[in-house]
Amino acid sequence: MAEQYFNRVDQELANIRTYLESEAIYSIREEQWSMGSRPRWLDQAPEIEARVERGEMSVRAFYFQHHRAQLELLGFDNVFYQYKHGLIDENYWVTVRAAIRDYVQNDPLRKAVYSSNFYPIQEVVQEILNELEVDQTPNSEG
Repeated sequence: MAEQYFNRVDQELANIRTYLESEAIYSIREEQWSMGSRPRWLDQAPEIEARVERGEMSVRAFYFQHHRAQLELLGFDNVFYQYKHGLIDENYWVTVRAAIRDYVQNDPLRKAVYSSNFYPIQEVVQEILNELEVDQTPNSEG
């Protein structure tokens, strides 16, 4: 099972790195954007789309950040897998989880990418999103 997981992750990492390095992919993405095509998860981060539309961020920079966030997430997923299987210690996991929380809390693009994934780490991302929601809820006990 572990070997299958690592093979899947390696293949996905290779695919994303290809996207990051491919001028052809960026050209295709720019053309798709100009025709109104957007990633499905972008509705979770309308401020990012608005920045691109206003010219504050290029389509190329948007997709670069998108692919970089996917790479990060796969790295986090790998660490989560190792944590769940006792291959790394609790202290390291706590540090990684805090980094995920910081990214989700402070970066709308990462939040959208991370929350729309289908990797095992999704349960941690959702847990963090729930914590942040509770943290932002005003205390009703007065």
